[in-house]
Amino acid sequence: MKFLVIQTLNGLSFGMLLFLMSAGLSLIFGLMRVLNLAQCSYYLLGAYIGFTVIKITHNFLIAILGAIVVVAIVSLIMQRYFLNRFYKNERGQVLLTFGFLFIISDLVLWIWGGAPQTRSRRGFSPLKRRIFLALSSKVFFLSAPECSSLSASPLSEIIYISRRGLLKK
Repeated sequence: MKFLVIQTLNGLSFGMLLFLMSAGLSLIFGLMRVLNLAQCSYYLLGAYIGFTVIKITHNFLIAILGAIVVVAIVSLIMQRYFLNRFYKNERGQVLLTFGFLFIISDLVLWIWGGAPQTRSRRGFSPLKRRIFLALSSKVFFLSAPECSSLSASPLSEIIYISRRGLLKK
């Protein structure tokens, strides 16, 4: 029974994460007519940048800010110098952003390697580690469905009630 409950929660949280990503992609394409398939590579780059910064500074907040700044700069350069040329050409956008997906993922593989990255466990007693893992997994299981359900309502309002959403129907 415990296995069934855990797998149900895993499936629910994974489905909510897929909803959040697909809602972002469909809103960007539906309202701005920009199809960016390289969004997942931005997450990958941000995760590795954040991991590197946290290994150097041992500060989680600085790591998050550093990852946000680097990914924002990369996405701004991509938008300004590459995607602007393919504004109403969806096929060109797909090819360009799919190419950037491969470029960014190969750069991450080249810089950080293919082995899993881990942090040292110095300073973590076994009790602290168990408490951290228990709390982080519970926060993840509880926050993913809540974020998805809280964002679904405003997104549907934007699409179905707003003037721009009515024009797209």
